[in-house]
Amino acid sequence: MIKKEKNKLYLGYITSGCAFLFVPSVSIFDIMPDLIGFLLIIKGLSRIYDLNADIESARSSFIKLFFIELAKTAAVPLIVSFNDETTVMTTVFIFSIIEGIMLFFALRDAFSGIHYIAERLDCKNADTGFGDLYITSVVFVIARYVLVTIPELTVMTSLDYQMTDDLLTHTVYNYKGLITIACFLISLIIGIYFFTACMRYINDLNKDIEFKNRLYEMYERDVLSDFNLSLRRNTKYAVYFTIAAFLCICPVMFEGVDVTPSPIAILLMAIGISYLKPYCKIALLTRKICIFSTVVSTALYAFSVYVSTEYYHWSYTIHEKAVKMYTLSGVCQCVDCIIVIACACCVLITFFEHLKKYGTDKSLSTDSYQHKEQEKEKKRLKTSLIIRISSSVLLCILCCIMFFLYINNEIYWLVTAVLILIWTVYCGTGLFRILTAVEDNNL
Repeated sequence: MIKKEKNKLYLGYITSGCAFLFVPSVSIFDIMPDLIGFLLIIKGLSRIYDLNADIESARSSFIKLFFIELAKTAAVPLIVSFNDETTVMTTVFIFSIIEGIMLFFALRDAFSGIHYIAERLDCKNADTGFGDLYITSVVFVIARYVLVTIPELTVMTSLDYQMTDDLLTHTVYNYKGLITIACFLISLIIGIYFFTACMRYINDLNKDIEFKNRLYEMYERDVLSDFNLSLRRNTKYAVYFTIAAFLCICPVMFEGVDVTPSPIAILLMAIGISYLKPYCKIALLTRKICIFSTVVSTALYAFSVYVSTEYYHWSYTIHEKAVKMYTLSGVCQCVDCIIVIACACCVLITFFEHLKKYGTDKSLSTDSYQHKEQEKEKKRLKTSLIIRISSSVLLCILCCIMFFLYINNEIYWLVTAVLILIWTVYCGTGLFRILTAVEDNNL
């Protein structure tokens, strides 16, 4: 396994991630999803962040940025439905400040850490283009978030905002469209320059084969050889992504559309469970099930959104001609709900199997107090997971029964939403217990 991964240090993923970041947003809409960009950069730093404190800090910042962007993406349908420019302006301004500050420090730490390692390992191209990249990244972050905010701030000069009846008065707001285009083009040009600088620097590092070999040997010696470190860390990542998935499971309906799409929840499960593949054989099967379910869930969700957009007409009253389509959409949502719960059940079973093989500290005596506490904690966690797996199976069966009996009943949707909310919180607390045990070295 190690031979196959020789020299695959994922540095290229950093360039791929920046490809999703250099295209600026327009108001609250992302042309190139930053979510994907942050995930790719996190992947790119995944094998070297143990080797440098700056890179570890950068990876932590990108993980936080991913969840902030996830929250922003989930909020977009709600913000658009308000059709209020002041709300959009406030949202863009707040997220720009938060993301701008965090991305500035994340990129600074990431590139500084990579440069330090390259110098330490005598890379021939360590300094080639680094100064240009460092300065460009600072300008890029400032331009990206300042320029996306400027068009929205013109709302403050609008006649409606100023409460005036002078319709002949021309304000900056009248030129918002032109300002938006100008800011977008300027930000795009700076973004392209940043992306080319990043791509050039990473490619120069990858050209130095001796440096890559030394870097991999360093990674193999300091990280791969420490089995317990890898085990605990991968378990934590699996739990993080699974908790994030459970947060997306609970249906939040708005204008007939679920603003927390289930395909995202299942995809997060697949990502999380992939961290357990080296330690648990069933994890590979669970991951395949989740990936297949993501495709099916995406199709069901897309159909539901189509029906909602085409027939719902932004009203809580169902159009008479659309009763059949609306019922079919309800069927799709029910099936989608059952698929998500079934995937969650598979994930919980995988965690149970993983805990069964999660060995206690071999350096401890079997009669020692700490060894006995670790065994007790494992037993408690496994019992907790068994209860949660059973509740998942029961909820899945209950949803099937209610699906066939009360498909057109509003009470069905209310009861199902409440049950899923309770089940989500209950399963989330179980996963949080695993996370706490791992962080406290109680396993």
